[in-house]
Amino acid sequence: MVKKVGGGGTTNANKINVSIKSQDGDTIFFRVSRHKSIQDMLKVYCQQKNFKYSEMSFIHEGNRIPRTKTVFELGIEDGDEIDAMKHQGGGGNPMASTT
Repeated sequence: MVKKVGGGGTTNANKINVSIKSQDGDTIFFRVSRHKSIQDMLKVYCQQKNFKYSEMSFIHEGNRIPRTKTVFELGIEDGDEIDAMKHQGGGGNPMASTT
């Protein structure tokens, strides 16, 4: 499923189109200001998908996104895609011996 969120048809050099793709392949498109905190867009994404913001990681070009930076500071360009990953718990065997 593809959803579009944000601005209309006007062109502005300060705004870019960015998509966020979840693990299930669902993509949501955003039109955001280059100088706005990335955190605002990520929170809107989580609201749209009904995800807990604190349980998500966001990856751009193989690197985890620090949420305090702006789109410009992160080097995100028009048409870029961000991957959304839900934190996974577990993986260890509590019964394993470490002797």
